[in-house]
Amino acid sequence: MRKSVAALLCILTLSLYGARAYIVNHSYVIDFLPKNSVCEFGERVEMADGYYNNGRMDLSGYYIEIIDTQIVQMESFLAVHEMTKEFLDMVGLSQSNQYLCIVTAVFDYKGTSNPIEKIIDLTSLMLVGPDYYLDYSYEVNWLEGFNPMLQGNSQFTIRNNASIEIELPFPIDTQSLNAVPINYFIKSEPKLLISTYPEEIYLELGEIYLNGVT
Repeated sequence: MRKSVAALLCILTLSLYGARAYIVNHSYVIDFLPKNSVCEFGERVEMADGYYNNGRMDLSGYYIEIIDTQIVQMESFLAVHEMTKEFLDMVGLSQSNQYLCIVTAVFDYKGTSNPIEKIIDLTSLMLVGPDYYLDYSYEVNWLEGFNPMLQGNSQFTIRNNASIEIELPFPIDTQSLNAVPINYFIKSEPKLLISTYPEEIYLELGEIYLNGVT
């Protein structure tokens, strides 16, 4: 008798679990989950109306294309700009950021509305790997001579049929508890995340060039 009851309970439990799984997998909530899109290196991609890491923005008409990716040693990079690693302390960046990934991208605008009303905010961009992400560094963008057309700004607009080439800096922490070793960073093939909803749009970085990195 006890075996029969146990068997019935087991069947009932499995039935309820199956029903729950069916409901979850067929729920209307799935229709609202973001779609995942991965774009090839060198592909010109529209930054459409949607949600970005810092909120909703209508950037329709703006396009982005990655043309180069390189890694440099932070100390060597700062020396080129006549700065030392004390710069990291001054702007609140950790000394564990021993390297810098620089993604070079071309932005252009081809639309029918006034581009001045649509502002590109570079701080919404991030590099995403399998188990880590790197934030765009507006602090590095402050450096004199880096992205001279932006003059230290991380927000910009461009006129219709115009384009601008910009270097996007992403510090790489290689020494803290959550460090990302350089070899792992390269092998993990990180991607540039440009929007989060209704589509998560990722751009491939192509071959990552090690500029003076040993």
